[in-house]
Amino acid sequence: MKIFEVLQTNEEVECYSYGDSRTFDIELETTSGQIVGQIQCVASDNNGDALFNPDSILDDATDNDAYEAYTVYNIAIKPQFQKQGLGQKLYDAAIEQAKLYGAKYFFSDELMTVDAKNAWIRLSNRYDVSNKGHKKVITLSESILNEYDESKMVNVQTMLQTLLNDLPDGIPTPNIKIVNNRSANWIGSCIWGKDGKNSTISLQKSILFDEYTAKNTLAHELCHHAENMLIKLPWIKEHGIPAYNKYHKTLFPDHGTYFFQFAKIFNDKYGKDFVTEHSDEKDLIADFDKPIYVFMVKGHSPKILCAKSLTLTDKIKKYLLKKAEGSDWKLIETFDRKFSQLPNIGSGLGSYPTQIMTDKINDLWNNGKVVFSPETIKGVTIAPEKFYIFMTKGFNGLNYMTVSTGIPKKNIDFYSRLKNQPEWKLVRSDEHDLAGLVNRFIHLDRQPELNEVFNDLWNHGKVIKERG
Repeated sequence: MKIFEVLQTNEEVECYSYGDSRTFDIELETTSGQIVGQIQCVASDNNGDALFNPDSILDDATDNDAYEAYTVYNIAIKPQFQKQGLGQKLYDAAIEQAKLYGAKYFFSDELMTVDAKNAWIRLSNRYDVSNKGHKKVITLSESILNEYDESKMVNVQTMLQTLLNDLPDGIPTPNIKIVNNRSANWIGSCIWGKDGKNSTISLQKSILFDEYTAKNTLAHELCHHAENMLIKLPWIKEHGIPAYNKYHKTLFPDHGTYFFQFAKIFNDKYGKDFVTEHSDEKDLIADFDKPIYVFMVKGHSPKILCAKSLTLTDKIKKYLLKKAEGSDWKLIETFDRKFSQLPNIGSGLGSYPTQIMTDKINDLWNNGKVVFSPETIKGVTIAPEKFYIFMTKGFNGLNYMTVSTGIPKKNIDFYSRLKNQPEWKLVRSDEHDLAGLVNRFIHLDRQPELNEVFNDLWNHGKVIKERG
């Protein structure tokens, strides 16, 4: 496998792949034979956890088995060749190699440097990058957008005119841009030049295959547009741009009184919470090929209260286990996007006053696909929670430990900067139940009953990072 790129030194660089399906290296070499950069990847499971010790098998490249994923465990570019885009070339080559081996996923390292984080931000502009735990992951299958039939996209201009007709007169038609940035954390935006020019509303292409999501996102942005043209612009004409720059955060917050005045127009017509402060944010919208899980509770009142989750995680299952007794509830799967506006499971329950939503809720309760109920949730086995244990060791054995459910970066940074570092490790445990010790300092001389557990973790736990 070769790629050619002309460096600032006027040399060409070639890309070579070494290794086998368990672990592979890709090196960038100049035509004169100088290695300018390298990326190393190891076969992993679908959580990005390595299946092999890379250093032990590089010289034994005979395996051609297929593995589900690959994880980056090292990437480096020599200083004199940095800032030329070669890191992205290495990532591209590694992703192509992973595809050749039949992998479905490509993961970042669990502990990324600042440069690595920036590199993955740039990758997200070209690949479908998402988060999985503390890692970034690229799904190597074809982007879901390519599977949509563009003839089924909503007619944005028709929808725009319908919504503009709901608002007060005198609002000009905004500019509309359709963008395709799946890594963005927004699905709609409204940008306005304070010189009085028109607003530009941007919509993510991914939402245009679902009428409800497209409509309430566009309505959200039109509330900003209406405020820009009917409220802010007259104020600027009277007081001037310098005064606006000085006071606009106080007078015109992003989702303030004026925004909600216009939002009320849409909510009165299309239903409660059709437009909310957060209705243009990506994390509230499910992918259109994935279900929404609706938690539905019947109480003493005739209304069914609901909440939703876009994923079915162990955290959700634990929540349901706590609800197994004492209430009549169901967790039901639906693909109806209207349910994406419900509160998140665990943050409260909601109901809709409109008859349309009441009918939908009742129909879902009576006819929807039940995933869990109080009876079935009791038989569910939940994987142990992952805990991260930061440990230091002195002459007399282990000194102190901290337990957390996320990577304790402050501890790592602090000890990494010490001139005379003690021996330390960050390990991960999937087997021990350490929930009662989270966010506590543990001194083994004061808690000798924990000696065996933590010594076992020091000797046999999955090492994420250690001194050196």
